[in-house]
Amino acid sequence: MDLTIELHCESDTAAIAEKLAAVIASQNLQAFKLYLSGELGAGKTTFSKYFLKALGVEEIIKSPTYTIIESYVAGDFNIDHIDLYRIEEQDLYDLGFLEDDHKIWLIEWPEKGGESLPESDLLLVLERNESLSMQLLPKSESGQQAVLALDI
Repeated sequence: MDLTIELHCESDTAAIAEKLAAVIASQNLQAFKLYLSGELGAGKTTFSKYFLKALGVEEIIKSPTYTIIESYVAGDFNIDHIDLYRIEEQDLYDLGFLEDDHKIWLIEWPEKGGESLPESDLLLVLERNESLSMQLLPKSESGQQAVLALDI
């Protein structure tokens, strides 16, 4: 079930991020691939920060734009927040995260990973026109269950 949501302000983005984090925590999805796609300034990092805080990350959440990967631990969850904007597909294997897929992957710019990046469980597509919209596109059974549990 694909779902499209209109986001009228930042608090709408926060609410969806928090609900999704709550679903992932309640279903104990310790290996979940969440990919965020959208143009520059569409809100991928904003969503990511609210999502990580809602999962229980207590430290300062930094954008992985320059570091490429920021890793966090929140309770039983290990999370890699990854920004592939400056990465070429052939460089993906040098990053090392592909070897450990028993984590939550929160990946911005997944299209840069091409065919080398495994399919996501859930793809979020953020589009900014007159307003901001978010498409939630489940790509696996766990992604489908997460979207259904959002109850939106």
